[in-house]
Amino acid sequence: MFQLNDVESSTLRSQIATLNNDNKSHSKRGLHSKYNSYVFTEHGVAMLSSVIKSNTAIQVNIQIINAFIAFRSNSFTPLITNPNDEPLKIISRRLDEHQERIQLILNQLNPIQQSRQGIFFNDQIFDAYVFSSNLITSAKKSIVLIDNYIDETTLLQLSKRNANVNCIIYTEKINPQLKLDLDKHNSQYPSIEIRMIKNVHDRFLILDNQSLYHLGASLKDLGKRWFAFSKMDDLIEDVLKKLH
Repeated sequence: MFQLNDVESSTLRSQIATLNNDNKSHSKRGLHSKYNSYVFTEHGVAMLSSVIKSNTAIQVNIQIINAFIAFRSNSFTPLITNPNDEPLKIISRRLDEHQERIQLILNQLNPIQQSRQGIFFNDQIFDAYVFSSNLITSAKKSIVLIDNYIDETTLLQLSKRNANVNCIIYTEKINPQLKLDLDKHNSQYPSIEIRMIKNVHDRFLILDNQSLYHLGASLKDLGKRWFAFSKMDDLIEDVLKKLH
């Protein structure tokens, strides 16, 4: 990131009509700025991926990088009129390499979807909570949780899911306390359905009928002790068949 000099700022004002808008409520802003603006280079935007956390920030970052890619493509394509020209070959090759690196960065912007396995150690309660919350909020259509040890904290965490995302929990036993917790939860938050299932030992989380996560601990206990998780998308059809 760097600050524009006076000439660059003047050029910016002459190219962006909104800064010279005749509307009095907007004309002073930008047109009479006391300081020159700060701008990001393409590499600077890419580096934001190491610090940004929210979904909104990630999407904005992706859009900005895509804008750089589109601008560069439009800028250089007309120049490559002779594919046998050696300097243009070098430019083209470097652009391809650069775009591959940018794609790697884009892939890293959503580590939850890219991570296929990992371990959380004891006392990483908050980290594990953020991990599971990110999984829950990443669902677009449906969430299926298979877990024999659920309580009100499980229901509350699942209430973080996006609007219109259907949620079903499969568990071995529905006792009176759990039924009461469910009724109270559903009276305030979008409803969660609980179904009984037998002969299941491990915990599984299914997102949008596309992603299957095996969890080494119940959702309510993540981070209290060591646990591992694995992404097992290849087996999702087998699991769904057993549920239905």
